Parts: sequence; structure tokens; C-alpha cells
Amino acid sequence: MRSNYCSLESGLTLRSTLPRPKTEAATYLNLYKLTIEKKRLEHELESIEVRRHRIQKRLTFLGSPYVLEQFIPKLPSNVPYVFTYGQMQSAQAIALSTLLKVEQSI
Repeated sequence: MRSNYCSLESGLTLRSTLPRPKTEAATYLNLYKLTIEKKRLEHELESIEVRRHRIQKRLTFLGSPYVLEQFIPKLPSNVPYVFTYGQMQSAQAIALSTLLKVEQSI
């Protein structure tokens, strides 16, 4: 077996800068790491998609009719929404309770 070290007359030992040859075990370890990372990323992507779906289902417009007018054409027909002019807590509570009732009946 060849060593990566060489000794000098001064007693110093230098390490070779040549890369070590890859072993089969190292290759399998790298494949395993890549597989685990792929599964983690797939799970994260699935979680993000679930969150996006939940947010889309609960889309609510509060306040400006002009903002609502811009979003209506882009809003899928199966996404419920509620609009209120009121920014007060009571107006928002009424709007959200209405939205949640509609969502539960779907």
C-alpha cells in the first residue's frame, strides 16, 4: 500500500496533495447521504405544498375594493373569499367566521 506521506532529511513529514482513491464504501456512503437528502427535500416540498393549499383555501380580502377587483380574475372559482370594508376587529371577525362556515360546508 502506498503512503501519502514522505519524509525529508530534516525530519519533516509532508503530506501528498494527491486525492485519495475512492473506495466502494465511500461511494455507497455518498449515495446513502444523497438519498437521505432527497427524501428530506421531498418531505419539505410536500409540507410547503400543504401550507400553500391551506393558505389558498383561506384567502381573504379585507379593506380595499380596488385590491379585490385586481384579484378576482386571477382567483380560481373554487377558492372562497370574503370582502369587508371594515378594518375593525369586529368586522374582520364577522368576515372570517363567514369564510370558515363556507369552507366547512365545502
